[in-house]
Amino acid sequence: MKNNQVSLHMLYALSSILLVSNSLHAMMEIQQNVKKLLKRKSCQDCNLHMAFLSGENLGSADLQRADLRMADLYRANLYEANLEGADLRGADLRGANLYGAKLNGANLYGAKLEGANFEEADLNGAFLYGANLAGVKKGKYFMTDEEIIDSGAFLDEKTTLPSGEKYEPTRTMKSSL
Repeated sequence: MKNNQVSLHMLYALSSILLVSNSLHAMMEIQQNVKKLLKRKSCQDCNLHMAFLSGENLGSADLQRADLRMADLYRANLYEANLEGADLRGADLRGANLYGAKLNGANLYGAKLEGANFEEADLNGAFLYGANLAGVKKGKYFMTDEEIIDSGAFLDEKTTLPSGEKYEPTRTMKSSL
């Protein structure tokens, strides 16, 4: 009985060490990827999960299929960045400049997008489920709900539109009247 308890404690300790080791490895990988991105403006298919990129100049960066889940991109400059297929679930993009950004197929589920600039951005096929688009802009003008609805992005009832209203899937678009 006592040997079993000792074995269980050792197994628990070993699993804890492995978990910490894996976490440290992942954090080091993300840190290296941030350095690579800032230096080369390219990080396709890379892990930037929870990366701190607030206020960074990432204009024209190639971030295709990058893992940017929960990343802090507050007020980041993503001018003409390629974010096709990027995973931006839960990312903080408040006040970010996404002028001309390619967001085709990007997953922005639950992303914070308040005050972001989407002028000339391609949202066709972007997943905006649960995203907060309150006050998003198109240059110096606020975007309308209809512009988001007509953008080709995928929305759900949890999506907050630029007006602050929740998206209603049965809502009639002005452009179809």
